[in-house]
Amino acid sequence: MPKKIAAETVRELEGEMPKVEAIQVLAFIVMLLVAGYAGVRVGIGSVWSLVRNIAINMCPIRAQRYSRIKLEALVEKRRRATAPMA
Repeated sequence: MPKKIAAETVRELEGEMPKVEAIQVLAFIVMLLVAGYAGVRVGIGSVWSLVRNIAINMCPIRAQRYSRIKLEALVEKRRRATAPMA
């Protein structure tokens, strides 16, 4: 992330991150259902599909949440820096 970032960009990112997280969780649930169906139809061999599903879909979700925490810290830091001293 660049050192200098516009306040509007930070607010846009704040608004977009929950949407992206929701899409990633939805993709995880869909793939979980597909892997479960394959497990019932094909057998235990499809467990590998479930393991890949978790790795492929959960890692980006966790990274996105980590990024959101860092972004929230940045926003709070900027708010404190620009808040008038009382």
